[in-house]
Amino acid sequence: RIFLLITAALLALQIRAEDNLFSHETATPDARVVIVSDPKASIAFQAQPEKVRELVNRALLQLTGKTNIALAWKSFVSTNDVVGIKVYSTPGANSGTRPDVVAAVIEGLISAGVPSQKIILWDKEMTSLRLAGFVDLADRYKIKIESNASAGYDEKTFYESPLIGNLVWGDLEFGKTGNAIGRKSFVTKLLTKKITKIISIAPLLNHNVAGTTGNLFSVGLGSVDNTQRFDQPDRLATALPEIYALPSVGDKVVLN
Repeated sequence: RIFLLITAALLALQIRAEDNLFSHETATPDARVVIVSDPKASIAFQAQPEKVRELVNRALLQLTGKTNIALAWKSFVSTNDVVGIKVYSTPGANSGTRPDVVAAVIEGLISAGVPSQKIILWDKEMTSLRLAGFVDLADRYKIKIESNASAGYDEKTFYESPLIGNLVWGDLEFGKTGNAIGRKSFVTKLLTKKITKIISIAPLLNHNVAGTTGNLFSVGLGSVDNTQRFDQPDRLATALPEIYALPSVGDKVVLN
């Protein structure tokens, strides 16, 4: 069975201070959440494209209240936007982002008039994108596919903390020396130079450090380099929402 959860902002609900935990006041949530399911959407762990498309369309219509799928997508993006579809490809096509869900989103965007050349499917590494089947998917729909590694990182846009990272090949400051080297995580140029709106498609997965990974984890750590320094729960709990809060990252997310 495939469950599809779609939200229109960062979080569905956010519990405030402990003093308000048992308050009778009703807080207004910052986002709407729609959950749709169909036991026939996957058979023997293999997604069924037509059923998946129906799930995605049903969720978007319910979320937006529109009468057709093109109008529903126009609630989030315009034909002038460069839409970045952020996937979580490292776990592969069956455990990570499902290519069939991405295909349904691409078809919806194209139906809304977004030119295929203004749709970018992206993740951190091209190798994981290729192994998960996303290169073939991009070729099928004639959209662009890029990785942070190929686009590079913007030296003027970054998240800074006192933690010094163990820089690896591909990080902007890899190979450099100096007292301040390794304290910054630079944002991919995909977000600072190209993409104007982000649609994140990520599964909920177990993670030894984060506990559970999803859209917040995928977009946050997937947008910057020098992330190995956040490999402890307390460090990640602080850094992840702060990275997401960068205007060039979280402000561009219109749909999860």
